[in-house]
Amino acid sequence: MKTLFKSKLLQVFTVLTLISLSITGSECDKVLSDNGNVPGILLGDWQLASQTGALQDICPQERVNYQSSFIAQLTCPNSTPITRDFEIENDVLTYTETSISYDVEFTENNTKLALYGKNVSRNLFYEKVVTSVNRTAPKEKTEFNNSSEIRR
Repeated sequence: MKTLFKSKLLQVFTVLTLISLSITGSECDKVLSDNGNVPGILLGDWQLASQTGALQDICPQERVNYQSSFIAQLTCPNSTPITRDFEIENDVLTYTETSISYDVEFTENNTKLALYGKNVSRNLFYEKVVTSVNRTAPKEKTEFNNSSEIRR
């Protein structure tokens, strides 16, 4: 009788282990699929064309290069470029270090990018940079923020 009980217990334990592995595995798969890839239309260089909202503190002509590695390089004219990790999910772009989030909208055959502030009072409008020009070394820091920053 004890052997039958041990055998049943071992079967139940095995079944529970397999069920838990399948659940854990599906959650892992969900996390991976949520993080997916950066949308191809976002990749590349964008230049700030205009901004609206209560905070109009982004440097004019800021350039942002969104990379497939979920890194954005933000450059204000005559300033040192900074890099920020970002994520994009459900058409919301979030700079992970600062938690600044924007609703993302593409228009005009994906040549214009609008970022509408979710937790910051600014809206940013970028144009796709078709040809990249060699950038000169920055000379001095501006007093403006980059779009990944909270007001100083």
